[in-house]
Amino acid sequence: MASAGIFYSMMVIALLAPVVLYILSYMDAVKTQGEQIVVKFEGIELANFADSVANDFPRVLDIASKRAVIAIIDYDDNNQKGVDDARWRLKELILNNTIKGVDSSVMLNSSFGHWINSTVDIGMNHGFYASISVAELTVNQTGPFTLNFTSRLEVNMTDNRSMELRRNYTHSLLVSIEGFDDPLYLLSSRGLVTKSVRAFNRTINDTESVTSVMINGYYVPSKDGPCFLERLENKTYHIEDSCPGAGIESLVDLDVFPSDKRSEYRLYKENHSSVDYMFFNGTITQWQLETSGLSGCNVTGITDSYPWFRLDNNTHAADYGVNESLVCPFVWP
Repeated sequence: MASAGIFYSMMVIALLAPVVLYILSYMDAVKTQGEQIVVKFEGIELANFADSVANDFPRVLDIASKRAVIAIIDYDDNNQKGVDDARWRLKELILNNTIKGVDSSVMLNSSFGHWINSTVDIGMNHGFYASISVAELTVNQTGPFTLNFTSRLEVNMTDNRSMELRRNYTHSLLVSIEGFDDPLYLLSSRGLVTKSVRAFNRTINDTESVTSVMINGYYVPSKDGPCFLERLENKTYHIEDSCPGAGIESLVDLDVFPSDKRSEYRLYKENHSSVDYMFFNGTITQWQLETSGLSGCNVTGITDSYPWFRLDNNTHAADYGVNESLVCPFVWP
């Protein structure tokens, strides 16, 4: 009987062994599958977090770049001097929220630095460790009325399981300067006169169009006028290598300058051309004006209504199609 009991016990064990092995294998498979699901889920979360950085990046660059332009104009106005290097200061504001090391209230904490710190903190709350750095940031003027901001981000993210994700994002943004205040007017009027940039979208070819540009405050492309970046530096001249083909000019409407304050403005010489960068240039002597063709001449059909209006006979009269309407009281022999 004892041997029969042992025999039957062995048979039961033999029959149950495959079942036990199956159960153990199944449990191991379920555990492995569960771990794989967790890893896959965490991988998806990590990828989604990286995608959120990619989606925020263009928006942050857009906000930071536009506020940086406003911040520099505000700096020029408050300090009554142009910045030393417009490109460098724009980058400083976009990256650090500062200009010359001083925090800018105009930026409203919208710099890359603030965004990166906030993003890293959000990642930490979700168990991710993020390293985000601005590998490249360039500022250029690509046309008379357009600034270009291009930036490249390097992103490195890990989680508690040492899962790692590396990505690079590049974004290029065009920002119109239309609507921004022209620093030359702010600085030349001691902050009393503002003039927003607006492009004239018609051809200037007669006294009517010249008058329209002047009284409506329009701007036109210029081969000699300072570009917007140069205007942020209070330059009244254009360096072609600085912003090729991006110069602009307007015609000064003296009526916007309060008559009782004109002596405080940079209206230095009689018969100065009304082209803004000539009008505000205080370094040209009277002799230079008269011998270089830069002195202002009356324009029949315009000066009759605006007695102070002058236009130089060097290039602008021909460019504006009013050469035949010039009346120049002084001709150098």
